[in-house]
Amino acid sequence: MTYKLSLPIMNHSNRKLLVVIEPWAEFYTLDPHESLEIIGEGGKIGDNFSIEYNKRYVSIHAWPGSIANAYRNGMELEPEEQIFPTEDQ
Repeated sequence: MTYKLSLPIMNHSNRKLLVVIEPWAEFYTLDPHESLEIIGEGGKIGDNFSIEYNKRYVSIHAWPGSIANAYRNGMELEPEEQIFPTEDQ
């Protein structure tokens, strides 16, 4: 059985939030009050995501031997272009 872990991400702010999945540098933008779910699979039972937070972005680091994908409402999302939000976003 494959080890699987789900990590919900919610943007509670009034500005856009960038979510980056590492080590693949996959970018996703969350509008204010929007959410997505990161699902990681593989590796060893007990492995976990590592999370870095900044007021403009969240960096989610998957564990060794895993893959990670982003989902919204059960649908897998395609990564976006590498664009960081500006001060006015």
